[in-house]
Amino acid sequence: MSTRFLVPFILLLTFMLVSCGPCENCEKMAERETALTEREAAIAEHEAVLELREAALATPEYVSEEAADDSTPPNADKASLNAEHPIRLGTHNITLQWIGWDHPGTAEVSLEADNRYRIVGEQRSKENDDYLTIDGSLVQQDERTFIFDGTVEYRVSHNNGGEPCVKTGPLHFRQSGQRKYWRMQEKTNCEGGMLTDYVDIYF
Repeated sequence: MSTRFLVPFILLLTFMLVSCGPCENCEKMAERETALTEREAAIAEHEAVLELREAALATPEYVSEEAADDSTPPNADKASLNAEHPIRLGTHNITLQWIGWDHPGTAEVSLEADNRYRIVGEQRSKENDDYLTIDGSLVQQDERTFIFDGTVEYRVSHNNGGEPCVKTGPLHFRQSGQRKYWRMQEKTNCEGGMLTDYVDIYF
């Protein structure tokens, strides 16, 4: 093709490409990229809130009022009871960070046998149908770790397609540093990827 015809052809082709606009698949890809960016920003925001929360929990001044609920018999020596058991019997706070820390759920801990403790509890969202439940047994592995045998189930509307995430034992709950809770170490959400869940049992 001669130069005389080549230049008009290029101009016509450029005009056609511009005027046609993006294809449907390109638009879908752009929408998906936008959604992923928004999701990553939301996760980053949750991570930032979590870091602030953990910093507060690590301070000596932090005391969970509900976790401090005295469910022992009136005449029991609380100090000696705690010395006998690696986990306090009675009511404990439990949380999943997606549901929130301001309104924790509660779990009841009782003695099943030597070094084996029963735990049953739940946290329910005050805004929607999101929930966390725990039902099973805890056995102390070391001074910072319990092995859980049972079921931990939770549902968060904006994670895992809104479907429940169910995890069964053995699961590991561990205390780190000066934190006043045991955290489930199997943190990856059922959705997979970089989505992380923090299920905590407070002292």
